[in-house]
Amino acid sequence: LSPPHVERSDAEVLPVDDRWIAVSALWVFGISGFCSMAYEVFWTRLLGLILGPTTYSFSLVVSTFIVGLALGNILFGWLADRVKETFRLLLLTQACAAVLALLVSQFLGNSQFIFSKLMYSFQADFEQRILIQSTALFLVLVGPTIFLGATFPLVSRIYARSLPQIGRSIGTAYAVNTTGAILGALAAGFLFIPLLGKEDGIRLT
Repeated sequence: LSPPHVERSDAEVLPVDDRWIAVSALWVFGISGFCSMAYEVFWTRLLGLILGPTTYSFSLVVSTFIVGLALGNILFGWLADRVKETFRLLLLTQACAAVLALLVSQFLGNSQFIFSKLMYSFQADFEQRILIQSTALFLVLVGPTIFLGATFPLVSRIYARSLPQIGRSIGTAYAVNTTGAILGALAAGFLFIPLLGKEDGIRLT
């Protein structure tokens, strides 16, 4: 009997150019994880100026990120199978995420008056005030998170080329993204905000 066919690893199968794209996609995935968690820290601090230093600001940011990342996964998972230039689409989504994150941060930093007036208008109805505030802020924050959510399906499409290697490939990609997310949370909370402030920290991110 002939020996069973053994699938070669990605490094043996992929041409040099494709290997370079695969490694670059991993770097993008790690940096995206870094920026995502850094944005969460920054936006939670900025929302503290609007909603007050309560659990609502943190809950709103986390829930928005979960929904936005899920929507980005669904949308760009569908697109990943229908476009040829997947890596170019990945870079485009991250550029859009960066631009939208800057715009969102600028809006949050200058919207205290708007939300103070809103709070005053609904001061007699706490539940309605929180609902309106949360809905408005969710719509503001969800844009960049959708583009950040594009990374997983697109990186998976680029990096996981061989079906027998898909478990290891996805595991490696997730490990890189998780490492970036941990570093992003640490950097934003313990380096950027104390040393640079929120405004310059967001610009750097």
